[in-house]
Amino acid sequence: FGYIHINPLEIEFPEWKDKINKSSVNINMKKFLESYQYSSYLDYIGEDRIEKNIINPKNFPDYFQNSQSFQDFIENYFIEI
Repeated sequence: FGYIHINPLEIEFPEWKDKINKSSVNINMKKFLESYQYSSYLDYIGEDRIEKNIINPKNFPDYFQNSQSFQDFIENYFIEI
């Protein structure tokens, strides 16, 4: 599930998997994800966008308690890759 939301990193940071410091998420990568308008990542962190009409984050009602728990999940996913 996490890879879907971080795939856009390949656009701006094509070699990120080889160069990332696994103990922390690069702030530029996080900013990129938060600004990339074509990713459903924005829907899960509560940002408003037109495409939200085709995404239903409520399909995971107990998986993420709030947008912060989703962001924590993604940051942990960075470390695990």
